[in-house]
Amino acid sequence: MKVQTSCFFSSSIPPRCDYCAHAAGTQPCLSCLLGREFPESGRCCLFRYDPLRRVPTVQPPIPKPDAENFKL
Repeated sequence: MKVQTSCFFSSSIPPRCDYCAHAAGTQPCLSCLLGREFPESGRCCLFRYDPLRRVPTVQPPIPKPDAENFKL
């Protein structure tokens, strides 16, 4: 299983108001510091990524190794 170590700073992160630097508050009471309305798509052209606002998805647990796999 490959783990992305730089997923917070990747350039392929889709823009969302939840983790924009211009957003204030948290869901569901999120507001824009620039006075803009939140679009239906959840993103705007003034999006600036803030890695500290982004909550990562929970990774699945690593399965416990079976003792049979370590026998010679």
